[in-house]
Amino acid sequence: MWSSAVIQGATDQWVGDMDPSHVALLRLLTVELNGVLEQTRGETFIGTGVIVRLDGDRIYVLTAKHNLHVAGSTARIAEARLADYFRTCVRVRFTPPEGAVVSGTIDLIDLPDGVTADRGYDVAVLRVTDRAFAGAVRALAPPGGVTAMFSASTDWTQAGQTILEVRSRDDARRVLTNGRPFGRLEDPGAENHVLLQFGHGHVSRSGAYGFARRALRINQLANPTFLDTTHEGYQDVFVFDTTEASSTTAKGDSGGPVFALVPTGVRSFLVGLTLGANFYGNRTDNNPNSPVDNNAFTVVSSDRVRRFP
Repeated sequence: MWSSAVIQGATDQWVGDMDPSHVALLRLLTVELNGVLEQTRGETFIGTGVIVRLDGDRIYVLTAKHNLHVAGSTARIAEARLADYFRTCVRVRFTPPEGAVVSGTIDLIDLPDGVTADRGYDVAVLRVTDRAFAGAVRALAPPGGVTAMFSASTDWTQAGQTILEVRSRDDARRVLTNGRPFGRLEDPGAENHVLLQFGHGHVSRSGAYGFARRALRINQLANPTFLDTTHEGYQDVFVFDTTEASSTTAKGDSGGPVFALVPTGVRSFLVGLTLGANFYGNRTDNNPNSPVDNNAFTVVSSDRVRRFP
């Protein structure tokens, strides 16, 4: 993930205007997927995900379904074995505010659309069942505690306040394409939602990995478009014009969360997972040397992510 000085400056300014503890929590929920791939002479896989539910010792993470294909492509893993291969090779890495990195093993992968192929709804649900990992996540809550992560009807609340919400597909479309606010118009700053995109991918053209972020105001996006289906067959994709200098869609960012935040309040919506760049409704661009001209993410909605196995 790299960006121009202008984009980075705006990101720092807008994030600086937000509640620091809230932004820090969203940062902590953004996890790294890290693995040494079998049968590839130790090649490393890096991806990004976001913690969305805590249920006892079970932690649920959303990421891009195409990450399974990226991890399995070099080793030429058959499509039917991709989920098992990913579970074996890749671990979820979470960094608490204090202490060492906590790493969890994926014990189950669920695909909301039921399609393993690299198309359809590009979302995978990863389940980590681990007491130490769950304890590290649960420790994020202040007095008042965590009641639940979001599901179709339940949001993660902290000290009685909803901090991470997912909305319906139609709500997300309206907000992203025409700037209409989530929530009430009278909420402070509701008309100026900021998109905050996180990733653990490339931070330089030399190939170094690291955490990075970019912020954009929804009402300032260029040519925002909601695609029911891209030419490649990906569903519920939101794209907007960008360039290589301002793109967050570097290798390793796939599956990273896109939050919509009310700038003056402690309230945010999980609206997407990073898909990549140069996705279109009427054509496919398979040329890796093509200039970057749009940023794409899969819209996360309560219509599509309904179950947590």
